[in-house]
Amino acid sequence: MPLYCLQTDASRFVCDALIHTESAADCAQLANAKKRRCKTVAFALHDPALLTDCSEALCADPVTEKMQVYLLLPAAADRSADRKRYMRMQLAVGTEKGGLPGSYRHFLPTMPLAQRLAQPTETFSEMLLRLIDRAGLSDAECYKRAYVSRQHFAKIRADKHYRPKKKTVLAFAIALRLGLSETNELLQSAGFTFSHSSKFDIVVEYYISRGIYDLAEINGALYDNGEELIGVD
Repeated sequence: MPLYCLQTDASRFVCDALIHTESAADCAQLANAKKRRCKTVAFALHDPALLTDCSEALCADPVTEKMQVYLLLPAAADRSADRKRYMRMQLAVGTEKGGLPGSYRHFLPTMPLAQRLAQPTETFSEMLLRLIDRAGLSDAECYKRAYVSRQHFAKIRADKHYRPKKKTVLAFAIALRLGLSETNELLQSAGFTFSHSSKFDIVVEYYISRGIYDLAEINGALYDNGEELIGVD
């Protein structure tokens, strides 16, 4: 699982486990988060200089394969210090308004390309089928809830590298009653994320974050705002 790096206020960041980190040794607490079945774990770095050591320690830990792991830099980090390190960080750090996962960028720790390619994550098709099984739904129950046709779902099931439209991903997230964190994971598996510059995304994120999964109600709000509807092939 790739790591993510954000410059944000850790106290406002939404996650399953927040670990205050004073040294790279604190990364070992990831094992405890795994025992608690946490899906999203954030390490609040007290010193930006810990970024490299912590990222390398976490990247080497197989525990991260089933988790979303974030490295949180202090919002007021002194970016003038150690210029070379921060030049590299500029490509990795996303300043997050409100502290919610949404506008982050991948932070790729230094490692050989071959090693990164040998650690693939779930594709959209693989993740969707796993989530359907976990929910105890049949394929038909799920795609009908999502207002996706049987033919469309058959293409998703048959091709593990299928690339869906964003609204299709969200239709399944709503059908499966996913929380905001898992909705983000499903979006990422298809190469998407929520964007706060999109009214469509703002509307859908609003309803999911409040646990409202009535597709008719969500589509009503989308229609009222002149946006494309979900679940219409």
